[in-house]
Amino acid sequence: MSRVLTAQDQSSLIRLASTLPKGSAERRVLLARLKTALRLKQMEALMSKGRKFGVLSAYGPGSKKQNQERHGILMGDLQRMGYRKIHPLKGSWDGVAEKSVMVPNMDFSDLVQLGKKFDQVSVIFKDPSGV
Repeated sequence: MSRVLTAQDQSSLIRLASTLPKGSAERRVLLARLKTALRLKQMEALMSKGRKFGVLSAYGPGSKKQNQERHGILMGDLQRMGYRKIHPLKGSWDGVAEKSVMVPNMDFSDLVQLGKKFDQVSVIFKDPSGV
């Protein structure tokens, strides 16, 4: 059974990783575990952000400029749908960083519609019963 690392555990892992040779397998494994722990911590923080929300991105294959344009279109679509509280998030897919958003009180049908529009492989939805 795994557990989420405390801030002290995370600091210890960072200090330990800094003592290992750059590029070493041990260092890569240690940093990968730290990233996983931080993602779990982010997900726990998201789960506490209300009874209902959606998380999605418009990023996909293409240039940085194309993805920035897609993100702008997503933001406009969300505002036209009546969503005013939009929280930016940093996400990643297959190791590539991308802008994502968390939208409180988002309807599942709106989330799926936008996910399809932007050819997303996945979106996250939380309602009062869970994710």
